[in-house]
Amino acid sequence: QALGRSASPPLCARSSHTPSLDTMAAAGPPQLSKDQAKEALDEAIKVFEEPSNRESLTHKVKEINEKYTEPMERQMNMMMQLMPMVQAMLKDTMVKYGFDENNFMMGVMQIQMHAMGDAEMGPKTEKIMKALKGEIA
Repeated sequence: QALGRSASPPLCARSSHTPSLDTMAAAGPPQLSKDQAKEALDEAIKVFEEPSNRESLTHKVKEINEKYTEPMERQMNMMMQLMPMVQAMLKDTMVKYGFDENNFMMGVMQIQMHAMGDAEMGPKTEKIMKALKGEIA
């Protein structure tokens, strides 16, 4: 303890507000099996293909494209405005698998991970990700 420095506090003296890794892991999102991810993805595609949902997304994309001409601003608004719409559309599906608005993207990421290298899931996942960017096909 040279130059008057004090020793670091022991680990147990750190902030009691910080959750431990065990606590965070226990409170983490549900883990989807590949079969569950496939089911959730199929349900999501059905929701996207409903004419009313497709129409509202297409209308919002058109509105954003007309309002924002600068590419970065347009892309930012696509994400900011389409994400809540997509989350609302897929809420029931994601809740069924244990996800909510707080961990929705964790569920999406799990589905994407399961879809990697899967010939059936890959194109479906890509379709949803493109929709989030305003590319409604």
